[in-house]
Amino acid sequence: MSAYNRWWLRGCLFVAGGLWGITPALSRIATDAGGHPLGLTLWQGLGGGAAMLVVVWLRGSRLPLAPKRLLFYGVCGLTGTAIPTTLLFASAQHLPVGIIALAISAVPLLTYAIAIMVRVDALSPVRVAGIMLGLLAVCLLVLPEQGLPATASVGWLLAAMVIPLLYASENNIIAVFRPADVDAWTLVCGMLLCGGLAILPVTYLSDSFTPINYPFRVIEWTTLALIAVNIICYATFIYVIRLAGPVFASQANYITMLVGVLVGIIVFSEQHSAWVWAAIVLMILGMALVEERPKPEREQRHA
Repeated sequence: MSAYNRWWLRGCLFVAGGLWGITPALSRIATDAGGHPLGLTLWQGLGGGAAMLVVVWLRGSRLPLAPKRLLFYGVCGLTGTAIPTTLLFASAQHLPVGIIALAISAVPLLTYAIAIMVRVDALSPVRVAGIMLGLLAVCLLVLPEQGLPATASVGWLLAAMVIPLLYASENNIIAVFRPADVDAWTLVCGMLLCGGLAILPVTYLSDSFTPINYPFRVIEWTTLALIAVNIICYATFIYVIRLAGPVFASQANYITMLVGVLVGIIVFSEQHSAWVWAAIVLMILGMALVEERPKPEREQRHA
């Protein structure tokens, strides 16, 4: 890879990682403006999926709809969109955005932990040490009396930790079960659409729909921004994986966490204790240890 291409791809990583980093803040703004977690998730699934369907068609592809393909989209939609996105919006109402960004950054650690359990990846003492550092980072938030802000709760932190657990599960499901005829663009399209459809009945029955009205207010602009962020991040991340592989692309996780913490400080005037800063350092070290060594390319979401 030439120096020019490497810097170009690093710029793409900053775009994807930075935009993912502002997602917790946008989630907080959307819920503070009156958006319901279920209604907002529905828009992310159906709105984002419809946009990705246009991309798939423009690329001259189609969305395979055989039963096995639909089952695959559905499982990925639940683990990658419906449940974690709802938890993200719900957690944003109760946790600082910096803490949520820190929680989400655990995706590569949990991906490797699950890969060991299902025997997708080999056991490595160095990478296991990275998982231990990530676990210690969470303990620094939960155990000390001053670990979390007074307005936050351990229960919601644990709920937020389910988000990276589900993303990590999705990564391993994709690695093991993805059909050969389903490329990354088609996968994202099917996953978002099925995730949105899965949550549609729950949203309807609970009367949790978040309408998009004109003229646009904060809730409408934020909802559209979240859809756009998802699409841009997916497109950029897939582009980087295709040209440089998942190891290089995984560096976006560092940017996501740091941007999320900084946005929380700048926009929401969040102040973190020494325990939180120590947890951030440990999580960064853990990600560095768990980071994959170069291997044949495979596309994974949130690698």
